[in-house]
Amino acid sequence: MTVILAQFANESTLVGSNDWDHPLVLTTRLTQRALELGFLPAALAFLVLIIVLWRTKRRAPALKLALIIVPIACLFTASSMDDVSATIATVEQTYAAFLLAAPQLSLLAGFGGLVWIARRWRVFTADACVECRHALLPEQATCPECGASCDTTERSMRTRRQRRVLAFTLLAFLSAIIGFRTIGRLGNATLPWRAKVVFFLYDESDQVIVVGYADGVVLARAAHRRAVPEYGPRGGIRALFDARIEDAKVARGWKSDAPFGVPVLPPQGVATDDAWFAGVERALAAPQLGRSPEFARAGMSWARTVSTRLGDRVAHFDPSIGEVSSGFSLQRPAAWWSLVVPFTGLIAAMAVGVVVMLFSRRSTRGA
Repeated sequence: MTVILAQFANESTLVGSNDWDHPLVLTTRLTQRALELGFLPAALAFLVLIIVLWRTKRRAPALKLALIIVPIACLFTASSMDDVSATIATVEQTYAAFLLAAPQLSLLAGFGGLVWIARRWRVFTADACVECRHALLPEQATCPECGASCDTTERSMRTRRQRRVLAFTLLAFLSAIIGFRTIGRLGNATLPWRAKVVFFLYDESDQVIVVGYADGVVLARAAHRRAVPEYGPRGGIRALFDARIEDAKVARGWKSDAPFGVPVLPPQGVATDDAWFAGVERALAAPQLGRSPEFARAGMSWARTVSTRLGDRVAHFDPSIGEVSSGFSLQRPAAWWSLVVPFTGLIAAMAVGVVVMLFSRRSTRGA
């Protein structure tokens, strides 16, 4: 689905994607819905547990601790996924999978920790076996029922292990929450994105005379499919390069394994000077079966006009061009930090874990 975001005289800028039904997007949406729905039964079970414990005065440490974490984790994780599916449905799916890898794995790790807690969490006391909870006499260091070691060292080791699992579980959910929220922020922010560009040049009778493809950099909001219009440093279309065009009739018979059309803008880093455009003009004027006479004129006008505008100068398309329609398919943010964004939650969780560990050690030494 594509959405027209801005219409300026004879130009339109589009940001779109057809990936709403992509398995990755569907999985993300189902995950969010499951978390939202899972919060309700978890919260209800937690309330029932509190009532039961209050009336019976019994302790169920494993179930109690797990049910305390579950509703909170579901609530915060689900709320952090706003605009996540909208963002990954718009950007290239390879980068979308890269964005989701760490948060999704963190979420799975968090629920894995919850399963361990629900099954194995214990309150260790000197009068009960650490494994089977059989009653022990004060002088017994080995359980007569199951043979497990129940001395002070064993209880201390198991207590530390449980604390580590609890910390790991909480940090895993923290990593998922921050990771999903970062993806939502990324989609809501107006950022320069590397993009694949497809453009069409129409004549005054609304017939397509030129079809073109290019790479580019555009300021856009991925989650809302909005691009900033205009060209150059003060506009939204910051760069276009490696552009190729073809006559509309010839393009219909193009095969993907063949080079597409005539290059009219050079690769990134190559200047569009007079020598370049002289070569483009010769290539466009070369006889080619099926190309219309208007093709060379319109293609040359588009290349020169776009190049001038990207240089922050005013230029207009040839009168033979009735409309220019450009569509941008976002790939990834055009900055080095786009490779770090997917690991934001993981980095934050690790930083919190290190700070808590250092604070805990300092408190222990002070005591």
